[in-house]
Amino acid sequence: MNATEPSPANGKARRSVGRPPTARNRGRAFLASSEDGQATSIVRESADCALINSLARGLQVLAAFGPDNLPLANKEIAARTGIPKATISRLTDTLLKLNFLAQDRETGLYTLGAAALTLGLSARVQVDLASIARPHIERFALAHDVSVQLGARDGLEVRAVAIGAGASASGTRMALGACFPLDGTGLGYAHLAHPELAERDRIFAALADLRGEDWPAARLRIDRALREIATEGYFTSLGEWSGTLSGLAAPLTVPGAPQPLAISFLGSAQTFTAQRLRAIAPAFVALLGEIEAAARQRPAWPA
Repeated sequence: MNATEPSPANGKARRSVGRPPTARNRGRAFLASSEDGQATSIVRESADCALINSLARGLQVLAAFGPDNLPLANKEIAARTGIPKATISRLTDTLLKLNFLAQDRETGLYTLGAAALTLGLSARVQVDLASIARPHIERFALAHDVSVQLGARDGLEVRAVAIGAGASASGTRMALGACFPLDGTGLGYAHLAHPELAERDRIFAALADLRGEDWPAARLRIDRALREIATEGYFTSLGEWSGTLSGLAAPLTVPGAPQPLAISFLGSAQTFTAQRLRAIAPAFVALLGEIEAAARQRPAWPA
């Protein structure tokens, strides 16, 4: 089954079948290139990206602890962050109650707590997975002259944690860290189809609240994509990113990984027609197997 839509009657560029109107201004990741054609950064247009000061300051407190995690007093944390000591006291009290900080009863000094250390461990495992996948992704990208993205969920988006691009794919290269809406891109659909995604219903509820009246149509597109992935093993996206890119996407099953992952590749919609995508599909499925096999050969993931 191919995910395709006829061009609008007004002749404007075709929007991706999986990209609801509201997604165009929420968390959109743009291609960003330097003069040599290499992707350098992402530009995000989003009213949802407003800075939440209390959260930002809490993260600053956690970041004040270096790799050695030496104990710190409120005064030292204030000096490292530039946040007033009175505010630091409230932040450290909150982080202590949430187990992101631990406190020595005798000295009153703080260190990172179990919750913060667990986040760091999960991040390290994802970096390990990206390192395992990267050579396979790069070989596939070069062989088929496409851009490839390995993504992990970040809220209601999927963020690229490893990328690769073919020799002539600079026009389709996505920056590392680029975000793809869960309900509007092939990579997002592939993540929602992951067999180990335990919180799908909660994600759907959050998306329904975010999209409002656009949600029923978005849910229909998601359900169609999930059926295709269940049948074919991948989702076919034609005209993604305003009618300019096409590709395939699929969930990536890595035994023991702490977070579901998805992978996709994109190429020019003019070149990567439905027929060409069908021809590449077996190689794409083989890529999934290569990464999964490589991940199984590493030592067990940290508990």
